[in-house]
Amino acid sequence: MAEKPAQDDENTADNAGKKALLTKGQWLLFGGLLLALILLSVAITFLLSSPSSQKDNPEVASELRVQVETLEQRMSAYEDRLSELNKALVEVQTTPAGESLSPALLKQLKQQERSTQELITVIKEGIGDLSRMIPGSRDWLELYSEQLEEVRAQSKLRLEMLETLETDGPQPSE
Repeated sequence: MAEKPAQDDENTADNAGKKALLTKGQWLLFGGLLLALILLSVAITFLLSSPSSQKDNPEVASELRVQVETLEQRMSAYEDRLSELNKALVEVQTTPAGESLSPALLKQLKQQERSTQELITVIKEGIGDLSRMIPGSRDWLELYSEQLEEVRAQSKLRLEMLETLETDGPQPSE
């Protein structure tokens, strides 16, 4: 029973991670966009605060215009990419869980749960054999049997969930 609060904490941490507003890539893109805006404002500030001799120089003004245009293009590209990522994020968030699992992965997970249940059965039988061989070991047979049954029940629930995902998910096209 002491492990359940730890599992709840893990589930809470997992849920908090799943509910993050932006992914790592989106944060990087947002940071790049912010950097582009800062560079654009620095270029404009430099252009406005430069001495009048440099303002009159057409080469400097032309170079600054090119830099400003380049920064504006980069900013536009970042905004477009951010928009694409936001659309993809909405699509991922609205896709049911069964549709996001490939049939091969689903099959592998189901086989793993069946193997887990078989292993629990073998362990339980081994504990029973040992308890018959070792005098006074009935107490730990009962203790471990309860724990193994709890693990088996959890495994059965996971298997049922996977089977539900398989039947609710998209059917493979043949």
